[in-house]
Amino acid sequence: MKAEKSLLFLSVLLLFISCGPREQKPLLDRFKREPSPEYIASIPLDKGFSEFISGYTSGVVSTNAVIEIRFTPAFAAKADTLATGLFTFEPSIKGKTEWKDGTTLVFTPSRLLEPGKTYTGGLNLNKIESVPDRLKIFPLRIQVLKKDFRITIGELNSSAADGSTYELNGQIIASDFMETREVEDLLKARLGRKRMDIAWDHSENLVHKYKITGIGRTDEAQELTLSWDGNSSGIRQKGSNVITIPPSGEFKVIDVISQPGENQKIDIIFSDPLEASQETDGLVQLKPAAETTINLHSNIISLFPASRLQGEIILNVEAGIKNSKGATMASSFVQNIDFTAIPPGIKTEGKGVIVPSSKNLVFPFKAVNLKAVDLRIVRIFDNNLPYFLQENDLTGSNSLARFGRPVYSGRIDLVTNPGMNTGTWNLYTVDLADYIDIEPGVLYKVTLGMRKSYSLYPCGSEEGPGKYEEMLKESEMQERDNWDDPQNYYSNSEDEIYYSFDFDWRDHDNPCKDAYYYPGRGATRNILASNIGLIAKKGEDNILHAGFLPQYPAGFSTWCGGIVQNCHSTKLFILTKRRRYIHPRSCLNLQFLRHHAAI
Repeated sequence: MKAEKSLLFLSVLLLFISCGPREQKPLLDRFKREPSPEYIASIPLDKGFSEFISGYTSGVVSTNAVIEIRFTPAFAAKADTLATGLFTFEPSIKGKTEWKDGTTLVFTPSRLLEPGKTYTGGLNLNKIESVPDRLKIFPLRIQVLKKDFRITIGELNSSAADGSTYELNGQIIASDFMETREVEDLLKARLGRKRMDIAWDHSENLVHKYKITGIGRTDEAQELTLSWDGNSSGIRQKGSNVITIPPSGEFKVIDVISQPGENQKIDIIFSDPLEASQETDGLVQLKPAAETTINLHSNIISLFPASRLQGEIILNVEAGIKNSKGATMASSFVQNIDFTAIPPGIKTEGKGVIVPSSKNLVFPFKAVNLKAVDLRIVRIFDNNLPYFLQENDLTGSNSLARFGRPVYSGRIDLVTNPGMNTGTWNLYTVDLADYIDIEPGVLYKVTLGMRKSYSLYPCGSEEGPGKYEEMLKESEMQERDNWDDPQNYYSNSEDEIYYSFDFDWRDHDNPCKDAYYYPGRGATRNILASNIGLIAKKGEDNILHAGFLPQYPAGFSTWCGGIVQNCHSTKLFILTKRRRYIHPRSCLNLQFLRHHAAI
């Protein structure tokens, strides 16, 4: 899996190498099931463009995306930076073109791109600098994410000490960027016939928090109605939820919210604020009995199990619980809670990139409810490492196909012991030396992925691999050729395959749906085996100091390659806070000081 691609960051920089084309039938044509009508396979590209362009925006992008073209330094040096009318698109896109830096041209649309729309177009290279006739127009195509959202409704919190008013918090999670006014138009709230004001917090990108305050209690029960409608935003989603507001003087449990997964919790919401000093032992119980930590705050009691709860749990709240006025409930409260299994998942263990060099290279990770994972190892060639570090730090993955190649891809079975509990997070280790020959000083990108057929999550029915998985398997067979062919870079990438099926975005958190197993729902980590590290720091004399082992000479590389200075001294270069480059006459990048040494 290309785990370096996030579901919400899908703008892809496509890159070239000079290898010959291969005749291949498009993968998407091999199945009777038609993908989304909006999906169009990537545009074949003449490998001659690699002389002028090193990267460009393509694939699935956000509605507020910009289109970037990254030129080779040689072409950019001769470019006419004052040229106009460079981009054309169909449907038409109005916008502004400007140079972001010496090699990058950016087109910024004047308005948001239309969700779900596919745009084709081109860049007139000949207006920037003379090129062969067949390369005058560089073709472009982007597909914009479809717009969607889902709503979560939180607890009814007592906002007054006497329990006379409530406030309600919740979230709208959007699939892509949405204007704040557009988000706020999605949701309406009414208390009886009265329209309620909603306060918003849009500070967390795609997560839009809302709060409804001043929900007053009266002598009779009331209904707070939340309604949402995405029609005005072109989203086919409409619904409502009714929350009962208890009358004044009625003390009871009004809701129970359970949080499954790794960090389990049970919130018991009462109609009144609770007496803070009361002992709750024996008043709140779970069956089967389980050790819990109890936290009491306002009108909510939160239970945190000491060990993971599984299956059907019975919650019992005795009538002896007191509110802030000393009153007790009229009767006890009993509710069944179903703690379903933890959704399938993978996560890495440990931090950092550099590990001691040895015959073994152990990669630790945790997994839950999976019987297997996909292991993929990409090697960044040692002679390409300086260039890789021009665009990344040691943990990065940009332009991966430009600097490395896959050296292993395959399945690893996790369930080796029939009695092991796969429903909890278990620690596993993979010795990469069992799959590849480990070389000191080489950077490896290790990715672990999962598929629906690997899931042990109880869904109630057993199904074989679907068409989506079949396409992924076919894509793996083509992968090595695609990495070596500039005309096929990412043309059948997992992102494009996933979005071609037009999965319902609201299913991406449902482990029983294929949509849950999207590219990026895995784990990835870069590993470099080395027994030598370089630590440098700036002293009081504003000079960068470092120590070197005399038997391992170190050097610094320019952007263009080659060693510009061999380092055997502890005093290196004078640095200033404003200057990015270490040496004013070289194109040396500061990150090489940390990362690049001949060992």
